Amino acid sequence: MLQATVKSGFKEDVCVLITLPTQRWTYLCDCGYASALSIREIKNLQAIFISHTHIDHFCNFDTILRHQLPIGRKVLIFGPKGIARNVQAKFLAYNWENLTVDDKQVFYEIHELQREGYVKIYEIRSPAWELVEVGEEETDVIYQTDMFKVRFCLLKHGIDCAAYSFELHPTLNLKADLPYKRGQWIREVKNAYRLNQPNQILQLEEGTFKASELFPYLEENRGIKIGYVMDHAPTPENHAKVIQLLKGCDELYIEAYYKHEDLEMAIHNQHSTAKFSGELARKVGARRVFPIHFSRRYQTEEMIEEVVQECLDAFESEGEELIVG
Repeated sequence: MLQATVKSGFKEDVCVLITLPTQRWTYLCDCGYASALSIREIKNLQAIFISHTHIDHFCNFDTILRHQLPIGRKVLIFGPKGIARNVQAKFLAYNWENLTVDDKQVFYEIHELQREGYVKIYEIRSPAWELVEVGEEETDVIYQTDMFKVRFCLLKHGIDCAAYSFELHPTLNLKADLPYKRGQWIREVKNAYRLNQPNQILQLEEGTFKASELFPYLEENRGIKIGYVMDHAPTPENHAKVIQLLKGCDELYIEAYYKHEDLEMAIHNQHSTAKFSGELARKVGARRVFPIHFSRRYQTEEMIEEVVQECLDAFESEGEELIVG
């Protein structure tokens, strides 16, 4: 099961950690300052997903770099157009004359989300930290393991801001009323189902069967989907992209930057309001919504609670439509 944990306090920046209980590896959404993010979690990072590089989403990359320097493996970074130069600038801000170059040094593979469906890939290594373009891909699945995959869309926030969908692969289980003795064929029929090979011949103790004859004894369980949507202007275009990417998601982590009474400011600064974010989560069909990113104009816990409640009220209401100012 995928799990998302908010690592930033309400007065801190934004940072969410994605984990799987059965694995040591971790995955990070944004690098704002987050006091709950541990060194162990940083060292176990496999990939970092940056929404955009405004300071409150990227300032803590320095801390991550510091603790990853000696891990001796590749770490992936994903972000919108310009992220490769932004990452390089972090490295070039320091002197590295005493850095020993050996197989214990981290290196980064940066996937720059140029536009929907198109990604440029770079590498950057010590000690010169030069950007080297190594390839490009046409895909909307930007990361995939045997457990889950990640897709994205680009939202407008003055600059591009990437929204991400973390999707656990569906699992196949056997129905309880199985009339055959269990054996190696179970793995084989699951593989045949995933690879769409209905005519594959399988040998059971009870006889020889086509895979398609055994498919009815399988049941597919949908994997969990977690959405991460940060800074975006409250426009129909942005809302449509989010709905398309995250339709039916289980958990949605979303900015609720302004109270709706500050709508004029939200439109000017191309942020969402708590009310709009709650309504958007409802339109997505999310099972749960987590408003997590707030303006610093709301300085007390009581003020933040009001923003959160505004989002939840809009999420739980019925029949209300998004009305964009």
